[in-house]
Amino acid sequence: MSKRLPDLSFLAPPLIAVSFVLLLIFCARVKSVYAEVWGDSNVGIYPFKSSIVAPNGLLYNPLAHIGLSLNIGSDNIYIFDENTLFLAKPDPGLTTNSSQGSFDFTKREVDFKIGLAAKPFDNKHLEFRLWEYALNNLNRGNDPNRPSGFNDGLAAETRYYFIGEKAWGYLNGGYYFTKELMAPNGVAFKPGIFAGGELNYNLLEAPGKLYAFSDVTVVNLFGRFELGVAYRPLLSLPDTEVRLSGSRYLDLNEKSPTENTVMFEIRHYFGSHTTVDNIKSAIATKAVANKSLPSPVASVSTAVKSIPPPSEAMATDVWSDSLMLHVKLVDGREIGVPLEWFPKLLDANDIQRKKWRLTGNGTGIHWDNLNEEVSVKQLLKG
Repeated sequence: MSKRLPDLSFLAPPLIAVSFVLLLIFCARVKSVYAEVWGDSNVGIYPFKSSIVAPNGLLYNPLAHIGLSLNIGSDNIYIFDENTLFLAKPDPGLTTNSSQGSFDFTKREVDFKIGLAAKPFDNKHLEFRLWEYALNNLNRGNDPNRPSGFNDGLAAETRYYFIGEKAWGYLNGGYYFTKELMAPNGVAFKPGIFAGGELNYNLLEAPGKLYAFSDVTVVNLFGRFELGVAYRPLLSLPDTEVRLSGSRYLDLNEKSPTENTVMFEIRHYFGSHTTVDNIKSAIATKAVANKSLPSPVASVSTAVKSIPPPSEAMATDVWSDSLMLHVKLVDGREIGVPLEWFPKLLDANDIQRKKWRLTGNGTGIHWDNLNEEVSVKQLLKG
């Protein structure tokens, strides 16, 4: 009788994960060890009756959610982390804290995702991602048949970011290596190939002031669709926006949604890669690509509003990302110009670009290690 070989299939996911991480690091070619932090925090409420399929397959009606998205790294390689806590109305006769009175809620679900992202060979459009997810029940209600349940697993993803004069977003595709997800009918399934994307479109001339957004993800012919509008009402808080959106999760064969939500959300972006900066960078870079600029100060980017500059424009702070040079003025304005205008800055790494000093009481910016001088007044002339 032949001897059976041991089943080593359980080693496939970790081996794939390790290989993918090594590929990401090899492709990224990190320019510096300097790490930046950026992300967003959000709070949402569900003003109308909505329904969400929990990780144990039960439907519940959400009241609100609290979320945090955190990224740590550089432009071409970083760690990302996404967390969301959902609050729901408890089932009749159940309370989680009697002292809450009529305003009672249960902490229903917490979702967690952590992974690594990298852009290969300084490519600003193509990005590879590897991440692990865990969707967890916290309070399962009073159902005696399904008192517990969670979904977790490992997935790899490829994104292609695109930029237009008014639109920006990405297309993505990938594969779930392990574990399971929950279908719209509450039945667990083994996920495989997935595809989707995100599209944002400016509705006003000012970048990122008012825009529509959509998000689509399809896994094993189960599709989740979201459509909404985002608005930044306060000039004093340019990185804070309010959102109104609706989403559906359905079986594409049956075309009958089980999960429906209508959500009002407040979202605040923080750190060195805020969405405002990304929008301005995208539009400004597109504007430069569509024009023939005879000199670095021949035209100001569309990210800068057409406000007459003061006679003595003075800077108070300077920072940059992979595409743009950003300058904050003493009057509170922020301007951004493409790094392409300044070849020395474009070729420099993050650490070199951070070694700047103000000259002329803030009327100029100088990089000693690069022998580069930039006049704030010239940046504002347009």
